[in-house]
Amino acid sequence: MGYLTMAAFYPMFDIISKTVSSAGPEGFTSQALYETAQDYSLVIDGIELASYSDVKRDGVEAFKMYRASVEEEDLMPVDNQWIPVVREP
Repeated sequence: MGYLTMAAFYPMFDIISKTVSSAGPEGFTSQALYETAQDYSLVIDGIELASYSDVKRDGVEAFKMYRASVEEEDLMPVDNQWIPVVREP
């Protein structure tokens, strides 16, 4: 479960890192962070998993389904398919 939790935090840490890299530690402000987030996209294995825009405040673009396995005492992927988030206009 710990890996799944960190997967949710990774985009946030990545945006902070990219902001500091581009603006420098002294230039790190909420505005600089906001501007970096506007152009942010996390793509892994050809799947966009996170992105932001001036009107889209949540980063999640796709989900994967998991099932709890009593025998293995772990969460197991149902399949390897990512399910895209559908947003109504």
